[in-house]
Amino acid sequence: MATAQFETAEYVSLPSGKGKVSKVTRYGWILRDRPGEFMLIDKHELKVDHAYQRDKVLVNKIRDIQANWSWAGCGCILVAMRPDGSFWVFDGQHRVLAARNRADIGELPCLVFECDDVTQEAAGFLVCNGERKPVTAAAKFKALVLTGDKAAVAVQEIFDRLDVSLVEQPSRAGEIKCIAKCLYLAELDQGLFARSLEAAIELCGESPVTKDILEGLSWIQRKHGLLSDHRFMKRLRSVSVAEIMTSIAKFAAAEGKRGERVCGTAILKLVNKGLRHKFVDEGDE
Repeated sequence: MATAQFETAEYVSLPSGKGKVSKVTRYGWILRDRPGEFMLIDKHELKVDHAYQRDKVLVNKIRDIQANWSWAGCGCILVAMRPDGSFWVFDGQHRVLAARNRADIGELPCLVFECDDVTQEAAGFLVCNGERKPVTAAAKFKALVLTGDKAAVAVQEIFDRLDVSLVEQPSRAGEIKCIAKCLYLAELDQGLFARSLEAAIELCGESPVTKDILEGLSWIQRKHGLLSDHRFMKRLRSVSVAEIMTSIAKFAAAEGKRGERVCGTAILKLVNKGLRHKFVDEGDE
């Protein structure tokens, strides 16, 4: 099968056929920032801002890089130079950490971009990692907050108010991982998201907040408004997280899928179990 050819040209003909114009002008292409400058920088002068960068490094990756160093593999570290002249890595922190463990490496080749503030720096991190390699949802969220993304800022404010921590491996009360679902719910309705998350935290107790419980409760609130019902909440508090997760698993297996409706319906069925006057009729679920 023949490989498609990509033709390149800087200019295109005007629709009128009279003359040519650059593609930049014709299609309104943007230029997001200024070109970087190549510099050799002392490895100890390179800093990492965990306000938007990954706060957990891959130890095995660092060990492999430091034991098998390759200048070709290293390439250039992408660095932001802040107004105070300090250097902040936004792509290459594993290579920097590996170099710090080698006495035979003093300086690292860097492509340095002047940044007016940390917002521009975080935006560069998003572009670099989004276009060149995978980036964790948590790391992307931190950068979105710094760039002023409305949904991300709203979620962070709710997290702060409810004392919720975004972590890669939740293990205790008040910790959560499903940031994509949080952003989605906040974009739909910030008030509904806040109430659903608050109820999920209370329900999960000493356990981390799970995606299934959060989206199940948000569905119940959006469809039936029951999280504002004192009697419903009292009944909900009487069941355990284990019972809820078991109910969700059974209903999901029967439905052949998961999702907010399935999770919400499973929670409702559990809460309604044994009640003469159910909160929601079976046909309404």
